[in-house]
Amino acid sequence: MIEVPLGEARSLAVIAEVKKQIPNKPIRYLINIHHHFDHSGGLRTYVDEGGTMVTHQMKADLYKAAGKTTGSN
Repeated sequence: MIEVPLGEARSLAVIAEVKKQIPNKPIRYLINIHHHFDHSGGLRTYVDEGGTMVTHQMKADLYKAAGKTTGSN
């Protein structure tokens, strides 16, 4: 997936549609351009599905810290 915007509800809907259109093919990688919510708000949902995030090395610590926080997307 390239960009995973908004939040959990949108991500779950997209994941469901991908599974419907391409069954038995997992979402393995998430390519994120930058950290703004409209580009990355659904990251946790995709990671929970087993996706591995791919981003610039300079942003790795930011995303690791965000992944440890709690709350809704």
